Amino acid sequence: MFAGDSCGADWGEKAVREMKSSLMVERSSLVEKICGALAEYISESGLSAGAKLESESRLAERFGVSRLALREALVRVKALGLIEARHGSGWYVRQFKPADSFRQLSPLLRHFTGADLEQIMEVRMVIEPMVASKAAGGISEEGLGRLGESVSGMVEAVEDRRRFIEHDMAYHSILAEECGNKILTILCAMLTDLSRQAQWAYRDSVEDRMRSVAYHRALLEKIESRDAEGARRTMEEHIRDVGTRLVEEKES
Repeated sequence: MFAGDSCGADWGEKAVREMKSSLMVERSSLVEKICGALAEYISESGLSAGAKLESESRLAERFGVSRLALREALVRVKALGLIEARHGSGWYVRQFKPADSFRQLSPLLRHFTGADLEQIMEVRMVIEPMVASKAAGGISEEGLGRLGESVSGMVEAVEDRRRFIEHDMAYHSILAEECGNKILTILCAMLTDLSRQAQWAYRDSVEDRMRSVAYHRALLEKIESRDAEGARRTMEEHIRDVGTRLVEEKES
């Protein structure tokens, strides 16, 4: 093969690669637009959980796209928890829980941002005292009962780190659910899951866990008495205590 032929072949292969890359970007952008259109269609049509979507052919016609591109978008929207496929029947709207969808993103968030527990605690210090304060002002009796169960679970699992962390995280999730602000609930869902993942990088002792139990009990008492300001201060003290221990361990 002549040198010129080799250069021509290399250029041709490069052009094909660039064209394929461009087509992939365009297709990805198209699928993302269809995802947005699907979400708008569900919302504007007033479809509630359990409602059936139009057939794939009708949806493809509605959006002016191919059925293949539509199907890719449906799979993505399904992954977000907004719809589900029923074999032989079609696509249906699910009972959508935004907090659960955001929680699924937390492993990717931590991986790509490199966020460590100290950074997570900084954000928790901003958000969770507010959550505790708002929960104290409007928590349900059921919520109080669930918080009490979480504290009991922490005590029972004080020597089992994995179970202890699960009960600890459940406590904070319940507070977020009871705060009366859906945006805070979503943010806390992600923070709680990030905390669960990051905590395994740090050591703690049974004494540390018992101290955590004491803070959670004190916070529950403030919430039971509807002391919003006391709940806010107790949560701040708890997060500050955890942050101090993390710094001490890092420096040891």
